[in-house]
Amino acid sequence: MADFYENLARVFNAVSEESRLRIITALTHKPYPVNQLARFLGLSLPTVSEHLKILYEVGFLTKERRGTWVYYSLRLGEEQSIWMIQPVLQLIKQAVKSSSERGKELEELHKLDRESLGLK
Repeated sequence: MADFYENLARVFNAVSEESRLRIITALTHKPYPVNQLARFLGLSLPTVSEHLKILYEVGFLTKERRGTWVYYSLRLGEEQSIWMIQPVLQLIKQAVKSSSERGKELEELHKLDRESLGLK
């Protein structure tokens, strides 16, 4: 029983930090590599990597190597091992959907997407 509460506490700890919530928000849009997330958040690569590590270890994220970059995305499957994460993700998505900040953040993400493609 202690393992259950320990794991649940880890899930809530992972989403109790603003930057990690913003990472989750960005990844609802599409998968991103560390460098683009760092630019979006205005944080250093090591700092973003540490946030991603925490979210990955708890089970919120998957990662996929594409050339020299590792892309992170939300784990959206219904695997039994992540059953407690799904309601938390849904809650975050609902809160973000109803937030006035969502439009600003999406515009920032679109701008990063255009810049990464060499567009202005």
